[in-house]
Amino acid sequence: MIAKVPFAFVVGSDTLPAGDYIVTRNARNPEIVSIANVDGARTTLVLTRRSATETADDQPALSFERIGKIVYLTQVTLGPSNSREIQSAPIAADNNEDAPRR
Repeated sequence: MIAKVPFAFVVGSDTLPAGDYIVTRNARNPEIVSIANVDGARTTLVLTRRSATETADDQPALSFERIGKIVYLTQVTLGPSNSREIQSAPIAADNNEDAPRR
């Protein structure tokens, strides 16, 4: 899937700038999702798990969650019955919502 993301976001431990990204799932290890900018200059691999909410009607999409000023990629849906949740979900810190803990 090719996705245009109009804002910077965090996936795993990497912060990625706004831009166009190619999102794919590893054929040999389906728990691994690759997120690469379209020019191929940067690729991020992230460990995922099957989404409990996936359905046969799912359309390709990226899902994000904002915590404070930071936007996190939380789910990748590559098509019907092919949704993956990012395993490193952020947890807001008690005293500083802009500094998530893991």
